[in-house]
Amino acid sequence: SLLDSLLTGEDVRAVSVQDSTHSNGRLLLKCFLTHWVERYPSIHVFLYDMEEHRWTNGLAQGIRERMVLHCGYSQHWCGEKDSDLLKDFSVQKCVEAVGHAPLQEVAIIIDSVSTLLLHHTLSHVIRSLKLLGSKVASLLYLVHSDLHDSHVMAELNHVTFTRILLKSQEPTDNCTGQRGSCSLVHCKKSGRVVKKVRALWGVVSSLAPPLYLLGTGRGV
Repeated sequence: SLLDSLLTGEDVRAVSVQDSTHSNGRLLLKCFLTHWVERYPSIHVFLYDMEEHRWTNGLAQGIRERMVLHCGYSQHWCGEKDSDLLKDFSVQKCVEAVGHAPLQEVAIIIDSVSTLLLHHTLSHVIRSLKLLGSKVASLLYLVHSDLHDSHVMAELNHVTFTRILLKSQEPTDNCTGQRGSCSLVHCKKSGRVVKKVRALWGVVSSLAPPLYLLGTGRGV
């Protein structure tokens, strides 16, 4: 499938995962992470939505050892070095955090852009994401689409070559299982745009066992 090829193939430059209250895109970020540790020598995860220990919950020790976490969520949970990552977000700060690793061998994951937009202007975030995506091997970020209007989402869509939109219906008394869809819009190097829509449960069951939690909210 197209999603499988994005996880394992080479044609990955900038990817956005767009979730909402009842469709947790964070677990899809972790699915990308588990594949990327085999591909990229250096993976850096910038956290702005939650504490480090909550984000890494459920990840295998081998995966944790292959990535570098930069926590900008709360000074209470983070070290002094990372305490200004949120208010000072910029390409320069991200590159400094990466250190001496060659940028063309670096993959960056941002969780989430929605929190960045609470502290920075849209134009600053857009410019930073575009420039950062042009410097590193791959850029993946999460955005909570139900928190932003159509203008903001349209601007963010211009940053990435691939968008993954997760939509899940609220569970009801008669149906507590996965319902909804996963829409993928991918611009290939040739310029051709490919669009795919899959049932959300099909995505969950085909990627990785932990992703059965995809519809349980953003707290994972």
